[in-house]
Amino acid sequence: MTDLRGWGLPEQHLLPDAVVAFVDGELSSVAHERASAHIQRCGFCAFETFTQQQARTAVRAAAAPTASASLLDRLGAIPQEVELPSAPDGLAITEDGQFVAVQRTDKPAFGSGPVLGSSRPLGSNGWFSGRRAVRVPGSS
Repeated sequence: MTDLRGWGLPEQHLLPDAVVAFVDGELSSVAHERASAHIQRCGFCAFETFTQQQARTAVRAAAAPTASASLLDRLGAIPQEVELPSAPDGLAITEDGQFVAVQRTDKPAFGSGPVLGSSRPLGSNGWFSGRRAVRVPGSS
């Protein structure tokens, strides 16, 4: 409920939220008594409480905001329901509105090929780089 202010000196003041809650009468009875006692001996917090009371009074006395008739007409013209285009190919929308990629079933998934290292080494079948390997007589 208090905060160190200024140059880090040990003087403590009510937090802004505590001042608002005090002015609005939202503190428990114990917290209200502690805040009231602090306000009586702390000029800074007494001033903060006074300005918050002025702000509260000004807001309550203010007239409700109004909108022009043309603005209200334009807002009323916004359709309530709209036909949306279908999702692009390969994308879908989840219930929470996120785009996700859809896995195609007509092509194998990435990583569905042979296990790395399970194929025969290059040249083991007589072919190397697209050319047929030729054995030279007398070579091993």
